[in-house]
Amino acid sequence: MQKDTLALFLSLIALIISIFYFLSFHAFRNSKLMFYDENQLLFNKKFTYLCDNTRDFNTCKPIMSNSNMLKIDDDNILLNKNTLVCDNVEDLKTCNCLNKSCDFFKNTSSYMFIDKPLSFSKEKFGKIYGARILPKSLKDEFSFSTWMNISFINSDRWRSIFQWVKKDDDNYLSPGIFISPEKWSSCNAKIDIRFSNMNENKEESIYSNGVYNLIEGNHGHCVKDITQLYYNWFHFTLICKGSNIKYYINGQLIQNEDLLKPIEIGEEDGYIYVGGSKSYSSEGIILAKTRWYGRILTEDEIQFISREKYE
Repeated sequence: MQKDTLALFLSLIALIISIFYFLSFHAFRNSKLMFYDENQLLFNKKFTYLCDNTRDFNTCKPIMSNSNMLKIDDDNILLNKNTLVCDNVEDLKTCNCLNKSCDFFKNTSSYMFIDKPLSFSKEKFGKIYGARILPKSLKDEFSFSTWMNISFINSDRWRSIFQWVKKDDDNYLSPGIFISPEKWSSCNAKIDIRFSNMNENKEESIYSNGVYNLIEGNHGHCVKDITQLYYNWFHFTLICKGSNIKYYINGQLIQNEDLLKPIEIGEEDGYIYVGGSKSYSSEGIILAKTRWYGRILTEDEIQFISREKYE
């Protein structure tokens, strides 16, 4: 008897739930708020709200009509320039600015030399700028960042990524960022950083300009362990301040060098070569999102720009 009573009670509960489900289904089918069929769920943009407390309308905000991030009219979907795209929306560190004009770049003193991927050859000369275009900064502090693809390594020549040279002396590098020859000292086909004022002898040659911290054949200015990155896109950041330089690959610190002498960046009346120069080609090198910053970037900023898409 008790089992029959329990079964009857459960059946009654199920019936009540079914009735409520039917009524709610019928209500929503005729609702101005939403419509759904077997394949679609549609919400009215004017009447849809998100609330911290559904029982308190003062905590509710319209999703679309008053949004500062997204607007929809009859013909367009409009996104704020600060819209972020994230691998994980719950982790801001995985987010990247959708627009290159977002406030992150606006508020960071920088100059972009190359935006979309640009390749070079022996015949294709790089870009040249007057150094006055660069953000005003301290004489011993800057950051340089770029997406890079080294698509050719079998070269017996030095190849240039970036050079800040004197007005009448292309051999004076402040700094120079190169790819070394395939077979050269301890820096075979690696990114090679040079500052002329690092060289005591002031010899006007790339083989001596910037040779600092020579320890057991390692000059300290070669970026270690990039061979596994050949033929693939990777992000490179160079941070310089005083007597310290740091190299980052894909947002991660891979090398920290303390120099014997402080660095000194070039003069305003000098020239900037990006992607090759009169003396050095950039054959087999592709650059994108190549920027100069007038100060050192923070760890968070480096990770942010390393997530920016190169295309």
